[in-house]
Amino acid sequence: MYIFVSGCHISFNIMKHFLLTIITTLFIIFSSSCSNKHKTTIVVKENSNYLRIEYSGTIVFNNDNTGIMHISPNGYFKCKNNENKLLAESNKQGRLIYEVNGNSPTSNLDESSKILLIKAIKEIEKQQGKHRS
Repeated sequence: MYIFVSGCHISFNIMKHFLLTIITTLFIIFSSSCSNKHKTTIVVKENSNYLRIEYSGTIVFNNDNTGIMHISPNGYFKCKNNENKLLAESNKQGRLIYEVNGNSPTSNLDESSKILLIKAIKEIEKQQGKHRS
């Protein structure tokens, strides 16, 4: 089958291939332009206690679920318990960097921040049905 356009003729198979190529190219452009940042938020309110956890990207916890081993590029882990805030993300070299209550970035957590992180990890496990007794 041929289609004639202003003195030209184009094979139907060539036109179909051309359109398929255009659609595929547009799909790839659209897919790569989307941020695809899936964000998860957990909020727990019990009496006067408030816990908010938000994370994006791939977060890998250590074996005993008391710390973070890895966060994917552009990922983050945030938690807030009443007035205490913790932010964890990877720097350009892939090392974990924490900000506690908006203070300067650090690579180490103090005891109260470690407790907040453990509390957040346990809540994530609970929400995912992976709570250990």
